[in-house]
Amino acid sequence: MKRFAAFSLLFVALRAHADFTLVENFDEAGHVQKVTIFVKGEKVRVENADTGRVYIEDFAERRCFVMSITKKTYYSGPRVGTPVIREDTNPNIVDTGRQEKIADYKADIYTIDDQGCVNVLWATKDAPDYATVTKKLKQLELNGISTNLMPIFWKLDALPVKLQLFFNGKATCTTTLISLKQEPVDDSEFQPPSDYTSTGPPYR
Repeated sequence: MKRFAAFSLLFVALRAHADFTLVENFDEAGHVQKVTIFVKGEKVRVENADTGRVYIEDFAERRCFVMSITKKTYYSGPRVGTPVIREDTNPNIVDTGRQEKIADYKADIYTIDDQGCVNVLWATKDAPDYATVTKKLKQLELNGISTNLMPIFWKLDALPVKLQLFFNGKATCTTTLISLKQEPVDDSEFQPPSDYTSTGPPYR
């Protein structure tokens, strides 16, 4: 769900080439979903273990796959839609001076006042090569692919590892990093398995 970005006509290519796999929990009103994000060069795979839906995009080829793990079907086509960037906001980001351990990383806690809506974000510099991962996640957001963790306006030199959004003073959803592995990702993660059937768009 986009809260810090909408869609526009700007395309931003992923340029760094470090591979990594990020696992997060997305908790909305007590309903927790496990989301895994694979990144390899200019390819990304976002997999929701609870819904069985997978989105794959190759930014170099400007093609995407939408897969259903439960139905073993997929739809392949050109990239649909382009991102609107909402990077023009200048929220008030305040370091609270407090810290908490998230996914084995010591994280500083910030409050973010974005046009009167105050949210809380945890960010770390403890993760290996955190700057590269931060840049990648930001590029995904700029391309309209939500990572749930990365505000579109984030400019601090630290990797977000937890984000809690509030509405009328109550937490509405919380995204928490579970693990981050910086190791090669196999090319097969970015193609439908051979036993999947090509079909029309699964969500229409």
